[in-house]
Amino acid sequence: WKGTEGDSASVQRRSPGEFCWDQLNTTAPAEALAFYSKVFGWTNKPFGSGGGDMKVFESGAEQVGSLMANPPGVPAHWLSYIVVNQLASAQGRVKQQGGKIMLERMEIPTVGAISVVQDNVGATIGLFEMPKA
Repeated sequence: WKGTEGDSASVQRRSPGEFCWDQLNTTAPAEALAFYSKVFGWTNKPFGSGGGDMKVFESGAEQVGSLMANPPGVPAHWLSYIVVNQLASAQGRVKQQGGKIMLERMEIPTVGAISVVQDNVGATIGLFEMPKA
């Protein structure tokens, strides 16, 4: 993926329409943490207070993604998030086009709000709304 304005040195993309986060949902969290540490040199830390078992991948001082265990029976997968101006409006467009809301709006304190949607043929993506200043 390449941004229309070129790629910045930062992985933190925050403009509407940009991919901003990737989350690995896996059945083998310990093994995945070891793998990405070995391959990319990523470190990890717990996600904030109350983040449960979620880990945040870091490359140097930058957060580059997250990892959490899947519920039983769900296969491992990566979930990418894209920035939207207004989450409710984006969800409305998903429904208008025959898609489904898989996860309703979820507020993440100090981070923003997310939702997970599926298009009319089954592809899934996360939506991210920046916190209002």
